[in-house]
Amino acid sequence: MKKTLILLTFAITCLLSCKKDLHNTNTEPASDNRFPVTFNVSDFTQSNTPINQNSKLKTNDVAPATPANILKIIYKVYDSNNNLKKTIQIRKGAPGFPTIKDSLAAGNYTGVFVGLVDTLHFNDLGDRFGYTANGTYDFDKGLFVETFYKKTSFTVSNNSLQQSVELTRLNSELQVILKDTIPDNTDILTLAIVGTNLNYSYLNDQSVDIYNYNTLRLHFSPSFPTNFSLGPVSYIINTSSSIHIVVTAYNKAGNISAQKTINNIMLKRNTRTIVTGYLFSNGSGPNNFNVTFNQNYNLTDINQGF
Repeated sequence: MKKTLILLTFAITCLLSCKKDLHNTNTEPASDNRFPVTFNVSDFTQSNTPINQNSKLKTNDVAPATPANILKIIYKVYDSNNNLKKTIQIRKGAPGFPTIKDSLAAGNYTGVFVGLVDTLHFNDLGDRFGYTANGTYDFDKGLFVETFYKKTSFTVSNNSLQQSVELTRLNSELQVILKDTIPDNTDILTLAIVGTNLNYSYLNDQSVDIYNYNTLRLHFSPSFPTNFSLGPVSYIINTSSSIHIVVTAYNKAGNISAQKTINNIMLKRNTRTIVTGYLFSNGSGPNNFNVTFNQNYNLTDINQGF
């Protein structure tokens, strides 16, 4: 009988541990002057607002993001003084996922929602978050793994509150297309992306911590066509400032045969930026690089001269 009781206690402890892992909540004690708050975050989207400049739009159909991609949702709520009040984490498989339920006193609040596709490399830094692997940045998966985010303000009064939350992708993509006929003695093409960010601020809704990302060292083959594409490079962010890129070609002797720097490139959330131009040709006119903003990872093209 004693042995049976011990086994039963052990089983109950394991069950409670599993349940806690599915819905990890850090909340204040409930009281009579709090009111239920519910956020339905089941509507994931790939939409993005067009840049406010002269643009040309072309729409193609593409499948939107779905809740099935999200393994974990982090909800943080801040009071009117931007002080963190609580954090709720809910994992896929938890009852009601992906709905967030809370209880708050009457007042004005800011809610932040982060949808994670990769929970293994996620790195919570307190006021910001990013991705690492074994204490170092995971360059194989990209500097900033695909992440969905939403910041919203809301007011709690003397009744319950229900609100829908639509998460959008934070990440950008970058693609460089070379229009030249690439010389046969070209051995290596490289793309350096200067000014990307490593982390994202929960409350301020902007990327932080500059990093210069050297990537795409490709051994060239004479069979590569005209309009050769470097990239797209996925999982990069900078929502607060412009970046610049450096495209370099090395010949078979290991010397630089061509190099160009393109400045003031804007990365947009959930948008592919396409830089097109001539690397080996000089002069003006058609030899200038142009920048194309391709929204929603191929949903809407926004073309702007650069």
